[in-house]
Amino acid sequence: MNRMKRIPLFIIAAILVGIKTYVVYRFYFDLSIESLFQEIILLVNAFAISMFLFFIAVWLKPKSQKRYILTTGIVL
Repeated sequence: MNRMKRIPLFIIAAILVGIKTYVVYRFYFDLSIESLFQEIILLVNAFAISMFLFFIAVWLKPKSQKRYILTTGIVL
């Protein structure tokens, strides 16, 4: 349990939103995936945008970091 406390909130949020985005891209939208390369691009795209948006929280003040992460998680 002590190790879980060391993982920053923005990394957990980025991973969870990345998974959610990938699932929505893959199963909700009617995308015709024809090869493994297209599947990898879809996976990388889902995680890249979520990590970019949540890593912005690193440069915010600690008080506003949680508010930014919560707001971004709700919007995405």
